[in-house]
Amino acid sequence: MRRLALLPLILAMLFSSCAQEEFTVTSLSLRRALDVTAEGSDVIAEDVSLTLSASFSDPDESYTFRLVSPDGGLWWEGSLSGSDILSSDSLELTPRASFPEGDYSVLFYSTNGTELNTAVSYHADRDYPLFIDGILSAPAYVSEFLADGTIAAEGERGDGYEAAADAARAVISSTDRYGNSVSVSQSFQP
Repeated sequence: MRRLALLPLILAMLFSSCAQEEFTVTSLSLRRALDVTAEGSDVIAEDVSLTLSASFSDPDESYTFRLVSPDGGLWWEGSLSGSDILSSDSLELTPRASFPEGDYSVLFYSTNGTELNTAVSYHADRDYPLFIDGILSAPAYVSEFLADGTIAAEGERGDGYEAAADAARAVISSTDRYGNSVSVSQSFQP
């Protein structure tokens, strides 16, 4: 009878030693990369992608994820890679589609078999710097190129900056108030 009394204790010790170690997410972000192509002040293409980045309490594990849009209508799955901060490959939509803003649900899986469900918020500005009639609409880093591809001017520029008269193309790089990156490649009419 004494042996039977020890059986629950032995089973409890066995199960506790096999318990999977839980993990926590120490940082999490969902950021947009927007690449815009414009001719003059007419936007002809916008390519948008998101990147999910996270760091975890156990950086030695490998992690995969399932990201679901706020309305539940879109989802992506993949793995995270990197060293301290792990990132997904680019998460994309069809051209001219936009990512819904709001709280996305994220389910992380670790290689030790544990999972964690959390949320991450995504927001983005709809406006971005652009040359309109040769004048920069907002502060940005600007690289201006001549028709042969050589750099005509480059550097931080404020709103109201006037494009170089002989520039054929400009690349305008900026970050919106939510930390999303924007890159505009704008060609100018001769």
